[in-house]
Amino acid sequence: QPQQQQQDAGVTEVSEAELRELMLKTQKDAVPGYSLSGGKSQRNAPAPAAPTPKAAAPPVSGVKVTTIRQGDRRTYPQPGDVLTMHYIGKLRSNKKVFDSSVQRGAPFEFQIGVGQVIRGWDEGVLQMSLGEKAQLVVSAEYGYGDVGQGPIPPGADLVFDVDLLRINGVAARLRD
Repeated sequence: QPQQQQQDAGVTEVSEAELRELMLKTQKDAVPGYSLSGGKSQRNAPAPAAPTPKAAAPPVSGVKVTTIRQGDRRTYPQPGDVLTMHYIGKLRSNKKVFDSSVQRGAPFEFQIGVGQVIRGWDEGVLQMSLGEKAQLVVSAEYGYGDVGQGPIPPGADLVFDVDLLRINGVAARLRD
C-alpha cells in the first residue's frame, strides 16, 4: 500500500509537447517509455540544446526610474512646473511602441504633479534633474489601470524612455 500511495502521489499527466519541453530543458534525450528521437534512446548521443527561455519581467509596483544619462543634478521639477520632454512609450510585455514624441518630431509640454499625465509620470519625472534621460517602468495602476486607452490594453505595465529637456522654459545646458 505505501508503494501505491507513492505512485499516485508522483504521477503527473503531461502532454507530449510538455514532456518534450521538459526533456529539452533538463537535457535528457529519453525517459522511461519516451525518447526525443522517437525510437530507442541513445545514451551517447548529445542532448539537443535547450531553448533559451524568455525571462518574465519582474513585477513592478508604482514607478521605477532608471537613469540613462545624468542631468545637472541640481535642478529638479516641482509640482506645477511646466516641463518639455521627449518620450517613447512602449508596452512592457512586448516592447511595442504605442506613442512617441520623438517620431512626431515635437517634444511634449505639460504641467507636472497636477494630474495632467499618468501617476507614473507625475511621480517618476519629479525624481529627474534637468537634462536627465531615464527609463520609467510604470505599473498598470500608475498608468491606465484596468481600463487601458487606445492601443494600451487594460492592465498593461508600460515603459517610457524620457528626456527632460526644459523646466519652465529653461533648457538643459549642452554637454560634450
